[in-house]
Amino acid sequence: MKFNNFKPKLQPQSIKIDEFASNIEFFMNKFNEIILVVVNYNERFYSRRLFLEYEIEFPEGLIKAIDKRKAEFLAGRLAAKHALQAIGKQAVTINISDHRSPQWPEDIVGAITHNSNKAFCLMGSIGQAKYIGIDHEDILCNYQANQISKQVCHPSELDLLIAYGLEFHIAVSLIFSAKESIFKALYPFVKMYFGFKSAYLHSVNLCKHELIFCLEDKLFGKAEIKGKNKIKCFFEISSKTITTLIY
Repeated sequence: MKFNNFKPKLQPQSIKIDEFASNIEFFMNKFNEIILVVVNYNERFYSRRLFLEYEIEFPEGLIKAIDKRKAEFLAGRLAAKHALQAIGKQAVTINISDHRSPQWPEDIVGAITHNSNKAFCLMGSIGQAKYIGIDHEDILCNYQANQISKQVCHPSELDLLIAYGLEFHIAVSLIFSAKESIFKALYPFVKMYFGFKSAYLHSVNLCKHELIFCLEDKLFGKAEIKGKNKIKCFFEISSKTITTLIY
């Protein structure tokens, strides 16, 4: 994979473990502060024994889950384990917090996302990044985009992206993914659930792959974003998927 604001990590760039985790890729941002680990996995080769082999704790909450969910969880935690090791940290168990997000070590901030064949972990130390969020989505079809657009998007957001040449279904997919990343980045600090309309798209820079969102007053106040109510989100669009990142 390629990410506009990240470069392959020199050592290692990628490793292969087995048929389940066929390739693990490592990327660093240009200041070598934030690491991105991508696990390419195949659900067909999932087995419960892999938790033991990877030395990842199997959570009780997954006992009744279907194998698809177990495979997603395993791939995400495998990405987190390698991210911790890559920045020189001990590969501790990443538990599930009360609000269902990963419970990171005190000096680490991070986020995990996945689809049916890739899992991502974006991570940094507290001193290098305060907010981290990541989301990876399959691009919606027109029908799906129409179904959720009013819930997710302000009309002006769609107008702005369409004016830049994005098709309607891609614009909705991008806004949806970006707001998912915003939620993951801010929830650990604001400690409250907030909807899609709590952030709205302010500006776009396609050359830099950047979106700038404005936040509701109550949201940026609790998040302690100093002197501004805006948050930057980076994005990558491929033929079938969208990835958004906040750091």
